[in-house]
Amino acid sequence: MKLRIGIYFGQFNIIYAYLKMQPGDFDWVTREIIHMGGLHLESLIKRLFNIDRFPLGQALASPLAKFKLDSQLYLNLKEIIKPYNNAKHHLDHKKDTHLFSVECAILYYLSVRKISLKLMPIVHLYTLAEVWDSLDSESTDLILG
Repeated sequence: MKLRIGIYFGQFNIIYAYLKMQPGDFDWVTREIIHMGGLHLESLIKRLFNIDRFPLGQALASPLAKFKLDSQLYLNLKEIIKPYNNAKHHLDHKKDTHLFSVECAILYYLSVRKISLKLMPIVHLYTLAEVWDSLDSESTDLILG
């Protein structure tokens, strides 16, 4: 049985709202975009391994991770948790800085989407292509200069 759900997981709802912000305000949410993207991946991995208590890094360190994930997906996840862990734990940065650039946050979001597309079928979650396409076609005031 296939379970079909929309793209609007809680974390992606928040990121979607951030992407609709005025460009001048966007710097203030770059850390949260990375945090929400990591939480999204963490929820998919927890669903895959049927665990509740382990954070993403600890879940990926289990022997089960290498068994259930293909090697490239496993390596991609191991890399993508680094900025996520920084967003969660690194609080020692200069006043009025945001730890991540706008470009970094956008690239992270796109990477999370790409990895999600590979993880979702494994955890039996499906999103129609039209939903992804509708997000891509909507405009945003954010312009990367």
